[in-house]
Amino acid sequence: MQVGSNLALTNTVVALKPQIANQPAGGGLYFLGVYNPNASVAFIQLFNAIVANVTLGTTTPTLSLGVPASVYTPLIQIPIELQFPTGICFAATTTANGNTALGSALVVGYGFD
Repeated sequence: MQVGSNLALTNTVVALKPQIANQPAGGGLYFLGVYNPNASVAFIQLFNAIVANVTLGTTTPTLSLGVPASVYTPLIQIPIELQFPTGICFAATTTANGNTALGSALVVGYGFD
């Protein structure tokens, strides 16, 4: 397992696991730790895709997680590794499947392979 972080997750889709030249980089997700500085709930949308194939608000997320307002959510642990065979990418928005940016970016730590 490897660990990583994104210190400014916004409504721009980024690879959680590095993707080389938009080639598939599948893997698994073990945990997330998230700080949401906003006064409203935030959503992390996770996609089983390469970044180039995701359009926020159009592409259906594989998983969307709500993060409570103004709180650090420690280690959302996934009991069985969640597989993303094509690639793991994610973004943060105001709704579970929308594309609207939050007032402030999220800080996210994660474990993956």
